[in-house]
Amino acid sequence: MSNEPGYYQTGAYGIRLENLVTVVEDESFKNSSRRFLAFDTLTIVPFERALIAMEVLSLNERQWVDTYHARVWAELQSVLDTDTRAWLEHATQPLS
Repeated sequence: MSNEPGYYQTGAYGIRLENLVTVVEDESFKNSSRRFLAFDTLTIVPFERALIAMEVLSLNERQWVDTYHARVWAELQSVLDTDTRAWLEHATQPLS
């Protein structure tokens, strides 16, 4: 599946982020009598920092981006050449 949140200003512009996701069992509800599902992101690419308007993000939203970038770094850094790894390290630094 794809997750495509976006914002569109009629007659002006549009912004959309797109990630591929898969449906997985939500492990945080393991002890529940009901089964819960969640999305797991498959697309592992950092968001372009220059396009992030920090002043409009809440603390929770900045933390979400930081957590996502930490995952990108953790999953990719060991398989990259030196130059690409250096670029990725910079691209995935915390926003705040």
